[in-house]
Amino acid sequence: MLHTQLHSAGFVLDPEFRLFLQHENEEVMSDFHAVVERTFKEDVQSQVKAIQQHATYRAGHGLFSRPIAEAAAKEMPAFRWWLAFGAHVPELQKIAVRVLSQAAQSRCTVVRPMQNQ
Repeated sequence: MLHTQLHSAGFVLDPEFRLFLQHENEEVMSDFHAVVERTFKEDVQSQVKAIQQHATYRAGHGLFSRPIAEAAAKEMPAFRWWLAFGAHVPELQKIAVRVLSQAAQSRCTVVRPMQNQ
């Protein structure tokens, strides 16, 4: 089975799996941190904020504590959930929307630029 850093980040950020024990899996968390670092390449402060905000998300603080957030996690696409409930953690929201809005594919496809006709 194909496993990438994007898969790990998706697992960490999918609200349906918020209470799973991803933080206990070194590979998953290392991959998630790599995605954070890649998203904010030269901005270490934003990297740190995103990691701190992840703790807020895991603990269910802020908008994440609302019963509607938990119910919506089961009904909404994950990236839309983050748009609705992630405003108070903007760095983490940016990462989550990028990661979770990726189309899932079972095979690799090459996109070629269109030829001028």
